Amino acid sequence: MLFRIFVISLLIGLVGCKEKRPINDEQYCDMHFKAASYVVAERYCLKAAKQGSLSSMWLLASMNLYQAHPQASYEMAFHWLQASAEQGHLLAQKELAKAYMWGKGTEKSPEQAHLLLLPLAESGDVDAQFLLGIQAMDGVTAFFDHQKALSWFLQAATKGHVMAANNAAWILSTSFDDSLRNGKKALELLLPILEKYPESPVFLDTLAAAYAEIGDFAKAYEIQSQAIALLPRSISKKNLEGYLERLNSFEYRQPWREMKPEWFEQEKN
Repeated sequence: MLFRIFVISLLIGLVGCKEKRPINDEQYCDMHFKAASYVVAERYCLKAAKQGSLSSMWLLASMNLYQAHPQASYEMAFHWLQASAEQGHLLAQKELAKAYMWGKGTEKSPEQAHLLLLPLAESGDVDAQFLLGIQAMDGVTAFFDHQKALSWFLQAATKGHVMAANNAAWILSTSFDDSLRNGKKALELLLPILEKYPESPVFLDTLAAAYAEIGDFAKAYEIQSQAIALLPRSISKKNLEGYLERLNSFEYRQPWREMKPEWFEQEKN
């Protein structure tokens, strides 16, 4: 009996010792990050990251990226994104690509962004597919290509990426490339989205362009008017002018067409 009591006491003591094991810097980093105590988290994350903790590198990148503490900077975000991306952190690789795409914490480099995103997209990563679509849709980079943009957006859309479906519909409705336009397919992509988001001015804007593409200008004008009425007051003057220009185009029974950038035309000649 005494032996059993001794054994039980010993086991309880061992469990107690295990529970009192010191918390390391990585655990403190994670604990304070989850508690939104970012100033303290940054201190522990920095220690753990210097010791090689991948999760702490990512949390440091996140805190700097979203300006979570007074010393945060995009340059430090870029530093830790690079460090964690090099060790195979998937989210870091995608955020690093965004940093290169839009010049956050570093100089813009479409080439570096493309190198990071392409293998991820080809392996089926939906976010990477969407970002490559954005890059190919952007008229200021050498990767400008509506056909590739449409292909990437459609791949992401099949996995449920709503904005990718919207962007695919926009190309199908407005592309300067006659071979890519297909208003009926654009509507097939858009109408299920509008059932879920009936008051989204962005999706309504695309829907109006799709109706104009199939020749239903009355419907296009009506929907574009709804989109404009739903725009937030904070919308930029440039974006507002775009909505109004499309409304005017539909009123005069003209479909909307995206223009090829001047540099693209010069390169083709």
